[in-house]
Amino acid sequence: MKIKKIIIINTLSLLLIISFIFGFLLNENSAGGGEGDFGHILNNYQLIYGNSFTDIDWSKYRDSRFPLDYFIFKLYLPNNVDFWIYNIFLISFITPAILYLTLKKKLLLIPYKKLKNEYLIFIALLFLFLSPYFRTSAFWMLRENMGYFFWIISIFFLFKLKSEFNYKINLISCFLFSYLAFYSSQNLFIIALTNFFLLFDFKDIFKKKNYYLILINILFFSPIVIFFDFFNNSIQYIEIEEINRITFSYFKVVDLYGIILIYIFPMLFIYFQKNELINLLKKNILFIFIILICFCIFFWNYPNNDPLSGGAVRKLLNIFISSEILFKIIYLPICGFSAIISFYLAYKKEKVLLFLLLPYTFFYMFINYVFQEYLDPVFILFLMLYSKNFIFLVANKIYYVFLYFLLFYMSSFTYYIF
Repeated sequence: MKIKKIIIINTLSLLLIISFIFGFLLNENSAGGGEGDFGHILNNYQLIYGNSFTDIDWSKYRDSRFPLDYFIFKLYLPNNVDFWIYNIFLISFITPAILYLTLKKKLLLIPYKKLKNEYLIFIALLFLFLSPYFRTSAFWMLRENMGYFFWIISIFFLFKLKSEFNYKINLISCFLFSYLAFYSSQNLFIIALTNFFLLFDFKDIFKKKNYYLILINILFFSPIVIFFDFFNNSIQYIEIEEINRITFSYFKVVDLYGIILIYIFPMLFIYFQKNELINLLKKNILFIFIILICFCIFFWNYPNNDPLSGGAVRKLLNIFISSEILFKIIYLPICGFSAIISFYLAYKKEKVLLFLLLPYTFFYMFINYVFQEYLDPVFILFLMLYSKNFIFLVANKIYYVFLYFLLFYMSSFTYYIF
């Protein structure tokens, strides 16, 4: 039976790899933004490749993210769009391999738990190659996957910190790649933040290692000054009427947890047994009901006139529901329930998840559009890399997890075709 299961796992891994290659060859756009964003990214490549750093007119730059990775590519790629496209695809293609090696390093820190390589490879492939957003970014030369690539490498060095010598070298490497991830995609600021708090010794705050940790973070954050002109022009760009990416609105909390629901829902069945969930609901049904009522009252004026913000749940409801009141009656409790179970999971099972939930709840109130791609595959990657138990729990229910995320991918793929 075990041999048969390994064969199935290996076959599914191979199919994921083949589907990823075919998706690239067929210009798959399963996240919706690939083809539209390609033009903006191409403009940025041409702008940076066609000028020296001091001659770049940042007002022509079409992205709210810092441009550091463009300059990295300029060191080894020629001025040719085909090379740019293949570069992002190849980096994305090898990212699961880097993730596998990182998870392998992680297992060395948990000697009392074992997991076969076949499962580890499949898990690394599953959450990346079934992500419609990771796939689309890989196929359309978008920038998000660079952030994930650097993030995973930073965690590799984080694990080396805990298991090997050369503390300073590994610490520098960890935060170098943490900040490269941040400069590639600003919503990945949680990486450097999480790594910092995990390594900071709060029991002895005057410890020499803490000073060294603070100094390294200041050093790697300082390049933001180099891009001062870019930053000024970028703010102007994202504040123009048709873009308008910076606007405070606490209603974005609703969209954030509506998106998180897609990823937190299967976690209930991964982390809790059926009887445990039933008893939990029975004991807390009144409390949950009161919290949901309060959530709905507080966010009742949520505007549903923005077609861009929000993720799959909101889009699905808007397809079938035309009444604004009925939409709120359904959507707001769903998002409230997502927030409840997210913090409950963090409180009971995965306290490290608070490093994602708390900063993002605050951060996304200042972002006008909260897209599904901001959390996919960020949420699952966060658990994979920082949780001690997640990959083992997933391995125990691997087929159910695979079918769930396959369904999500196929739904997204179908939605953007039709």
